[in-house]
Amino acid sequence: VVIISLLLAVYPTCKQHKHKDILAIASVGILSILSAVFLHEFMSENFAHGLTVFGSVFLIWAHIKNMKVRHGKCSSH
Repeated sequence: VVIISLLLAVYPTCKQHKHKDILAIASVGILSILSAVFLHEFMSENFAHGLTVFGSVFLIWAHIKNMKVRHGKCSSH
């Protein structure tokens, strides 16, 4: 669900406006969260929670940056 949401929400804007940095930021977020979900047996509970929070912050960052691009308020590529 998370990966499909990323593809539907972020990818079209990245493709249209050529902001690959947004896709990279969102990918780091998703990979962090998925790592915590699927590899939690091999890490401490605190590390898994920290990894989830880290990934969530990156997804929020990508979302905000994506909104700025969609509304013409971001000029960096």
